[in-house]
Amino acid sequence: MEQSTRTANFWWFQLIFWAVAGTALFLSGVTQMPLMQAAIRNVFLLTAGFLSSFFLAQLIDELRWMAILRLRLASYCLAYFIALFCVVVINAIHFTLRDIALADITFGQWFSGTFNLALVYAFWSELFIQQIYVGETAGAAAPPPDNLVVEHQGRLISVPLANIVSIIAAGDYVEIKTPDRSYLDRQALHKLAENLGDDAFPRVHRSRLVNRNHVESVTPLSKGRYRLHLMDGSSLTTSRGYRETVQSNFLAGIV
Repeated sequence: MEQSTRTANFWWFQLIFWAVAGTALFLSGVTQMPLMQAAIRNVFLLTAGFLSSFFLAQLIDELRWMAILRLRLASYCLAYFIALFCVVVINAIHFTLRDIALADITFGQWFSGTFNLALVYAFWSELFIQQIYVGETAGAAAPPPDNLVVEHQGRLISVPLANIVSIIAAGDYVEIKTPDRSYLDRQALHKLAENLGDDAFPRVHRSRLVNRNHVESVTPLSKGRYRLHLMDGSSLTTSRGYRETVQSNFLAGIV
């Protein structure tokens, strides 16, 4: 998603969410205190919630490398502590305006409203994650043209296609190899082959794709097979069924 589009969507999300949340908080406050007190308290809650949600959004952005479940748990914990801080400040202001000495405020009064505001923040966090992260992932029809997004150890990682040396089927997974490491991702090789295309990643074996830009030399073997020597020092053996693919992609320019 382009930055300008994301920014516009975020502002609309902020305005709509906090308008609805502010109304809900006000109606809840009216049932517990006089109208004027509820209005004043709601103004503080709405302002604190709106402003601090930008801080919470930044924190979630910093934690976006986490798996989605861990990201949710972390955002809920952050939401609670931010709500706790906001409520303590707002309660101090609220009781000061009512000419109640802070020393006379009980423990329960200091933290009154924390749970409700924490629920609002948790709901905000979930909607934010759904809109910015889950929504973007679900809306993407294909990987970015220059990168391959893989799930590795519970995290989504964007791997530049130019760095990928080969892709090898490994049961229900594929092993995506780069010069310095490998990634295991639960994808079907034939789907990757369709998405990446034969021009950049020709299929040289039923279970192997190779980045043609990483092939350094070719050694003919028996029965129509070849050994591809790659720039990272590794090699791949092709199968006879893909002999024409190897010949059209590599032999004319390398051997």
